[in-house]
Amino acid sequence: MKTWSYKKKFLLCFALIVFVGVVIGSIVGRDRPFFPSRETRLSSSHYYPLKFYSKFDFQRSLTYAAKKKSVPKQPILAGVVPHHLFVADYVADFFSRLSSGVKPETIILIGPNHYNVGGHNILTSDWSWQTPYGLLETNRDLLGAITSEAPVFIEQEPFQNEHAIGGLVSFIKYYLPKSTILHLILKTDTSMEEVDALVSSLKTKIGPATVLVASVDFSHYLTSSEAEKFDEETLNAMRSFDAPKIFSLHNEHNLDSPAAIAVLFSVMTMRGVDQFSILYHTNSGVLSRSFTTPTTSYFVLEFYE
Repeated sequence: MKTWSYKKKFLLCFALIVFVGVVIGSIVGRDRPFFPSRETRLSSSHYYPLKFYSKFDFQRSLTYAAKKKSVPKQPILAGVVPHHLFVADYVADFFSRLSSGVKPETIILIGPNHYNVGGHNILTSDWSWQTPYGLLETNRDLLGAITSEAPVFIEQEPFQNEHAIGGLVSFIKYYLPKSTILHLILKTDTSMEEVDALVSSLKTKIGPATVLVASVDFSHYLTSSEAEKFDEETLNAMRSFDAPKIFSLHNEHNLDSPAAIAVLFSVMTMRGVDQFSILYHTNSGVLSRSFTTPTTSYFVLEFYE
């Protein structure tokens, strides 16, 4: 009987220890910062978990930008940056330059809907973004204005795996810690009429406090020399500020979101801007010295008032 009594006491103590451990674990876990860099499901806390982030590559790109110490000749009104983080150095340099003067209150970040998911052609979301430097909050007032004025629809899920946005949010939060974001993605089926309607909404909102950034990669799947030929065609259309021509370009051989670039150039035209500076232009074949393999090409552009 004594042996059985000892066994019962042991089991009771063991169960109590397990219970206390579970309770303490749940409390500690609840207060622990949430940095699931490989998380693939949607968070239930109204923000997107950290993805498309490598600490080593990110820190290296910050070092590159810090060594350059470059500043723009005028405050930046808009820009074009890659989302292919093979050239994270270029992304860091752009946002470093953007942060060197009067820091904008909001970044409107527009890019391709790579997977063409969701129920509408132009999508946004009211969720914020987890970064290693805290939450990058969405500007919900601006979101409300644009969704009431243009064919822009709120859907959360299409953004969970969209690197055109998720790949850049850590740079924005690092260099512009007090800024908010409005993120937009456009399907390949987006019409010129929808582009025009979005432009009409955006044109009055861009200024020193609100900077428009297109997250776009250019020529895809071609050799380095082939990509350069298509880049020349694209650059000619951009130098002419010819939004319909840009919109008509091939969405792989020229760039991955003609619609996003057409939006940006149309907004700039309406703001009276008719030129830009090329900060970088190259392709992955040149950078890796692999001239016969498929490449991605990149432009980093700056626009000034």
